[in-house]
Amino acid sequence: MRRRIWCETCPWSELGAPATLQLLAARKLEPIVAVRPHDLAALSALDRAFTDAGVRPAYWPMLADEEGRWAAAGNVARFGDFARSVAACVPGRELVVDLEPPIGPSRDLTEVIGERTARRGPLALRAAATVRAVGAALEAARKISPRDLAHARRELARLVDDLALAGTQVSACILPPLVLDRRAAWQTLFGTPLAGPRWHEVHVMLYSSMLEGWSRGLLRRQDARALVSRFATATHRALGARGSVALGVVGTGAFGDEPVYRDVHELADDVALARAAGVEQLSLFDLGGVLRREHPAVWLDAFTADRSTADDLSPAVSVRSLRASALYGLAGVVGGV
Repeated sequence: MRRRIWCETCPWSELGAPATLQLLAARKLEPIVAVRPHDLAALSALDRAFTDAGVRPAYWPMLADEEGRWAAAGNVARFGDFARSVAACVPGRELVVDLEPPIGPSRDLTEVIGERTARRGPLALRAAATVRAVGAALEAARKISPRDLAHARRELARLVDDLALAGTQVSACILPPLVLDRRAAWQTLFGTPLAGPRWHEVHVMLYSSMLEGWSRGLLRRQDARALVSRFATATHRALGARGSVALGVVGTGAFGDEPVYRDVHELADDVALARAAGVEQLSLFDLGGVLRREHPAVWLDAFTADRSTADDLSPAVSVRSLRASALYGLAGVVGGV
């Protein structure tokens, strides 16, 4: 049973501070640290601080935003080169490859469904902006051919195998529909080749606050709970012990306006739901958000609590939702499950 925490928004000066390291070490929390090209010079020093504190980190390579940030079909060669550079700085440390569409089109889409845009201007203008953003995202997706995806699959498989030979395990982080993707339809749409590389673990992003908040009223908390439960169950069935669920979000991330947990009990509830589905490998997004909350230790304790304590905070009762069932079913139909 592992508990890990994503570190994307926490400055390295704070991440390597004694107080932060103590919070992590006391709970046996393993940080997954975002590494950008400008971070390479300082990476070895941060890794030594983790070692001295008895903390086991993994590293999460990210390109510059203009290069897409995350790994996808359009930037896989550049991403592979950078991932190898990260691995060379911290030999033997696990890497996590974030498989997502490029951040540009993704940001355009989230801006028109996010909290700020939802209150901006007349409904007709907001609807038109949404149509344009969805159209731009689909246009980017249409540029990804099966040949492009196959090439990206080979490049990532070579990266994973090369690093494994050097003693570096490589895991993946994915969007939920890819768990149901037997026909590679979602992988082709997103340009994110999950199948093929021999990933050490696979983290499935089940961020209930974003499922609810970005649905613009379509989904309520109960619906988001049901989706977490359904996709966590699918993760356990498809991946077994290699499957991990990423929960959140406690604070905003790459887009700056992600809907976040209202309180710590929602986090405890999500932990209980994932456990009830059979998943014991969990990660939390993200440490920067936790440290910005009024009582960071309370959030970390809710995430790392043993089963009895988590169940006391928020029982993992059975959850049903027609909306969630419909969305889950649609994801399965597209993916061929």
